[in-house]
Amino acid sequence: MSKKTTLFVPFEDHSMCLLCNSYMHLKSYPAKPVALSILRYYNLCMKYAELLFKHTDAKPFPIDRHSLVFDKIYKKWVFTFKIKDEVIYSNTLSRLYAAITTFFVKYNASHYIFCVSLGSFKFADKNVYIFFDMLAYYVLKEAKFDFEVSARYPETFDLQSVGFQNTALHNFMINQQGVRYIENKTNFINYYEQRLHLTNSWYRVSLTRADLAMSDIASEITTDIGCFLSNNKASDTTVENMLNVVAELISNTEHNDGDCILDIDICAGFINVSFVNLFSGRMFDKLQEMFDADTLSPKAHEIIQAAIKYHAQHFTETYTQDDFYFISTFQEDITTRQELSGGTGLTKIINVIAKEDENTYSYVLSGYNLLFLRKGFLGDGGKEIGFNNPNDYYYATPDKAVLSKCNLYIPGVAFQLIFKFEESIHATKTH
Repeated sequence: MSKKTTLFVPFEDHSMCLLCNSYMHLKSYPAKPVALSILRYYNLCMKYAELLFKHTDAKPFPIDRHSLVFDKIYKKWVFTFKIKDEVIYSNTLSRLYAAITTFFVKYNASHYIFCVSLGSFKFADKNVYIFFDMLAYYVLKEAKFDFEVSARYPETFDLQSVGFQNTALHNFMINQQGVRYIENKTNFINYYEQRLHLTNSWYRVSLTRADLAMSDIASEITTDIGCFLSNNKASDTTVENMLNVVAELISNTEHNDGDCILDIDICAGFINVSFVNLFSGRMFDKLQEMFDADTLSPKAHEIIQAAIKYHAQHFTETYTQDDFYFISTFQEDITTRQELSGGTGLTKIINVIAKEDENTYSYVLSGYNLLFLRKGFLGDGGKEIGFNNPNDYYYATPDKAVLSKCNLYIPGVAFQLIFKFEESIHATKTH
């Protein structure tokens, strides 16, 4: 372990995930000023991370004095959490969280070091490294003990991992003989807490509840993203689809009191979108509560009441009542808004995803519940989305291929959406 003035650590793992963290002063990019750059900055990063920690019920991790090694250079006791997984999924993040939680309880003092040792690795998806970065940030801000991370980088990053190069973890690791360490604590925090990140191929913004309450916030964000995509020579169809998706994701946050992060990168002919909206509870809890209390709009109540009669007879360990309410949130005319008219936002998102290539990888994660948005199970653009082959919401359960469980509890909701990037025909002609 080489001597450093400041030590830091990360987290990792899971098969689905979101957002990256990185910094960047606004480089030459938008043809117009970025609208959000004039909004007031809020330091909401800690709130995100606290929610993730407080709502994750990790099992105790076995760490005792026999697990520690005394470092003669630092004159501190060191615990090393070794990760041997070649691909980092949520189960790794869950184990790491448990170890960190135990360390907080037993050894939260300045004469201890928590070290994370990564081998050569890849991330299962965008959300994994976003939560990895977020967890690291929380520990760096809150812990009295020091952190360190070492990692052997792969020669290349794939579509799911390439955005890791935008994260605070990546940007504040130094290269020493092929091993990278987190080095500068202050720079890491400043980078992570930066409200807006923008490069030629990457856009990230953090939005507080106050931002989301602004009547024109969706318009402000979509204007920026339209400019971002146009500068990347995206086709009109690609721009329109993306703006519809982003507008509806932002609109859907009115159902909760949480903040959110929107992270978009363009790579290898694809647009990789992570949208994390963290709040206490799960995406579908309010819908279930309002149905049970008979406070939904008459139309929404009627739809759920008609469907649950069949579904309740087919609940199992793998298809639960939670899953039913989860898929119900995507049905048109089902909303927790108080007005009588139903919502269409999530249906619009599904309709865009349904047109994508079969190999694109998109999902929605809330609590432990994971819903894959797989082509062939998303309907034909109508109101009803069965998440099954007959596309029947009322009289057929979701296909087994679309339901899964995450090892790490995510308070609120996290979307990972991948779209084919179609270049403008005008840009193609100039090549």
